[in-house]
Amino acid sequence: MRHHLREATRPAHEATEAAFAAFDPGRRDHYTRFLLAHASVVLPLEAALGPAFDAHVDGWRRSSPVADLRADLGDLGEPTPPALPIPSFDVAAAAGALYVVEGSRLGAAVLRREVAVKQPEAPLRYLSAASGRIAWPDVVDALEIAAGRWDEGVILDGALRTFALFRAAAEVWRPLNLPQGPGAGRREDE
Repeated sequence: MRHHLREATRPAHEATEAAFAAFDPGRRDHYTRFLLAHASVVLPLEAALGPAFDAHVDGWRRSSPVADLRADLGDLGEPTPPALPIPSFDVAAAAGALYVVEGSRLGAAVLRREVAVKQPEAPLRYLSAASGRIAWPDVVDALEIAAGRWDEGVILDGALRTFALFRAAAEVWRPLNLPQGPGAGRREDE
C-alpha cells in the first residue's frame, strides 16, 4: 500500500513541495509562516482524524505534534492561526491523511537540520518531533491494515486531499518575500 500511495501521490507531493519552496528556512519570518501554514492544517486535521483512526486500528500508537507546534509558535510570539476548513474524512480516507502527515514528519528532519544551521535560536520542537516519537514502520503497518479493511481508492483520495490542504496553507501563508534592510516593506515584485 505504501508503494502504491507513494507512486499515486507523487505529482501531489511534488506540487506541495514546490508550494513550500517559497519559504526560506534561513529567515525567521519565513520559518514563522511555515509553522503557521502547518498549524492551520495539522491542528484541525489531528483533531478531526485521530480519534476515528485510533478506534479502528488496534494497537495504533499515535503521537501528535500539536503541542510542539503550539510551543514553537508561542516562542515566536505567534498565536495559533485560524484553521483551514477540513473536509470530512471517513476512516479509510483518514489512513491516507495519516500517510501524508506522518510522511511529512520524516521530511521535517531534513528541514530541521537546515533551520538549525541557519537560525540556531529558532524553536525546533515541531521539526524534531519526527525523531523518536513515532516510527515510520508503525505507519506502514497501519497502512497495510487499512488497505486490508478499506477501499484503497478512498485511502488514496484521503492522501490527495491532505496534500491539497497543505498546498492551500502554503498559499495562504506564503511569505511576502520582503527584502531586508533599507527600503524594506516593499514587495520584491513591486
